[in-house]
Amino acid sequence: GARACGVHPARLPGPTPVGPGPAAELSQQWDGLFVPTKPGHAAGSLAKAADDLDLLVCLGADPFRALPRSAALSRVPVRVHLDTLVRPSLLEDASEMVVLLPITGFYAQRGGATLCSAEGRVRFSPPLHTPVGAARDPWTAMSDLAQALDPDLDTALRYASATDIRSEIDACVPALAGIATLHAAGEWVLPGGRHAGTATGFGHADACARFTAPVPTPRPELQVSARKSPPVDLPHRDTVLLAGADASKHGIQAGDPVVLESEHGRYQGTARVVHMPAGSVHVCVPEATDLLPAAPTDAPVAVTLRRGA
Repeated sequence: GARACGVHPARLPGPTPVGPGPAAELSQQWDGLFVPTKPGHAAGSLAKAADDLDLLVCLGADPFRALPRSAALSRVPVRVHLDTLVRPSLLEDASEMVVLLPITGFYAQRGGATLCSAEGRVRFSPPLHTPVGAARDPWTAMSDLAQALDPDLDTALRYASATDIRSEIDACVPALAGIATLHAAGEWVLPGGRHAGTATGFGHADACARFTAPVPTPRPELQVSARKSPPVDLPHRDTVLLAGADASKHGIQAGDPVVLESEHGRYQGTARVVHMPAGSVHVCVPEATDLLPAAPTDAPVAVTLRRGA
């Protein structure tokens, strides 16, 4: 999917790690155009880098709701949002300017679109309706923006339709070979072939896989789980979801004010007792971001819980 095409701060199409050598090879394929030689910022570190950014472009993203410590992003001088609808982030201030550019939805793109299914197939979806109003195809809006910033890109980013983009992907990303042949509903390609993995050899001379027992991670007595929004029947984003067993253990009832503390920070919210496994509390981000580490991690974040303000 996107990672294979290089839509990743540390990867070029392939996906190949960003570096001087791979960048030079790709630049040669693209008629000498500049290709970055250093990785960009991952989403989780954008807030930390906010003071070093002049421009932040958000394509169908809601950074102020989805990213940790996102308030810092309001310090970026210029922010450009390309989206199909008005999200809350679009209304957040920037230090100089916020630009809103309407784009077409997934099913209105000229030349159709592709998506990666749960089983890893890249499937083609034809356009089902025409664009609304002044909305442009996402790649047209992005290329127009890039050309406004760098006129030398004028001819390099001109695509008549998504078909041209798939042809370029076919040429630059071996894993997605065949994507240029997708033209009708139901057509698909599977990276690695129809039976992915059968010809890889797993990187060993005997072509056999090696299995290693995972090292179990110690589970804290109570850990925090972040979610983007509360349950649909709860309008308040300060809700702290608790299992009945955890609520009883700490003497907490629905509606009580509660305080959560981790090694990273503190958060105060309102308890809601729900049917869920014990050992975890659910909170909304970015409101409860202070409980979480600055950098994304797969390790569980332990918290303490008590009743009170």
